[in-house]
Amino acid sequence: MVIYMGIPLDNELIINYNTLKKKVELYNKKFDYTYFLNTYLEKGYWTEKIREHFHVRNVDNLTDFNYSKCFTYILNINDEPLFAGEKAMHDYIVTEGKLYRFEILISVLGPYVAYRYFKYYADNGSINLHSSSLPYENNQKVFGNSLIEFCKNESLRIVLEEDLRKTIDGVSLELAEEPVSIYNFFFEDSESKYPY
Repeated sequence: MVIYMGIPLDNELIINYNTLKKKVELYNKKFDYTYFLNTYLEKGYWTEKIREHFHVRNVDNLTDFNYSKCFTYILNINDEPLFAGEKAMHDYIVTEGKLYRFEILISVLGPYVAYRYFKYYADNGSINLHSSSLPYENNQKVFGNSLIEFCKNESLRIVLEEDLRKTIDGVSLELAEEPVSIYNFFFEDSESKYPY
């Protein structure tokens, strides 16, 4: 039993660094997943399941397999139809002063999940974004609790933030500098070892 975000989690629900490292060694064969992922995977595969489980109407599907090896979904805590890059989202943040969101990343290389809480806020005419593995407000906690149940129902395993940041020697990706992090390998090939 592990206590995470103040919630007791069964050990079966968490995937640890050593297990992930073994998977990386298995998968690390200079294989370009981009064509396969963009051609054969339905980017909205999880959308309806997330909508039903989290009791939301609006799911911002930002899945893009160019450098990602994960499905990317973002939920608005207020369930308003606000989507990344749209003027309505910008206007909402300017008018209301802030917007809280919850991001779910589901790896295509294994049944692994990462998540982030977002806080967008207006400041002197610009929009700022902060992210954390901990909720910014009480309404966001509901999504974290729901994610645990979602993972149990869908046989997914949560990768804890400290494991996402850990690196693996001898692995190279196109964008990430060596050593590559667990996050880079299973979720996003990027210059950052961990998002945001």
